[in-house]
Amino acid sequence: MIWQAWLLKQTRGDVHSQAEWVQTQTGHISRQADMAERQAHLISAQAGHMQDQTQILRESVAAAQKSADAALLQAKHMEKTERAWLIVTYASQEGRELKDEAVLELWWAIKNVGNTPAKLLETKARFCVVDASSDEDIPVIPDYGAPVMLNDRFLAPQDSIGYFAKWETWRDGEFVPFEFPADNRLWAILAFGYVKYVDAFGEVRESRSCDVSMIGLNKIADGYHPNPLAPAAYNRCT
Repeated sequence: MIWQAWLLKQTRGDVHSQAEWVQTQTGHISRQADMAERQAHLISAQAGHMQDQTQILRESVAAAQKSADAALLQAKHMEKTERAWLIVTYASQEGRELKDEAVLELWWAIKNVGNTPAKLLETKARFCVVDASSDEDIPVIPDYGAPVMLNDRFLAPQDSIGYFAKWETWRDGEFVPFEFPADNRLWAILAFGYVKYVDAFGEVRESRSCDVSMIGLNKIADGYHPNPLAPAAYNRCT
């Protein structure tokens, strides 16, 4: 009995020791659980903060894109309003009487109607005399002939430079010199030309135009005005 009582006492001591150890472990686990919970809250807070930062970044990118788009629009608007614009014009000789020995040439010019200088590349114009009653059409694609090279000459805003070109006619599929006949037929002068240039923004540009003037009773009857019947390729600006 004494032995059994001693064993019982020893067992009870062991049970108490194990209970204390379990209690200690439980305390550790509880503290670890608390730490894990705090870490989870911290991670959650960090995740929320990262979400906020991500949203702020997205909004910043969107704002920057809007600013870039606005700047691009402003740059394009400035390019359109401040660039050089060149046109081809034809000098009116309204009322000029024409005789067999008349010098059959006309004056044409290129003019900068824009706000900045242009660097000139090349230009050319033709004066094609046709029978106003004829159904023969000029080529759909304009044939300007050999260009006048302008060697990067600069043309300031509102300045112009002029050239002369002889009269021609379209016959049998080609342009040939025109000889004015002394008769009363109604003739039309088709003036068409172009100019290539570089604007202040480095863009290569081209302007084309096609005007018409009438000849009747051996006299130039009117000035030049846009030719509504010209093919589209004769009137183009870039």
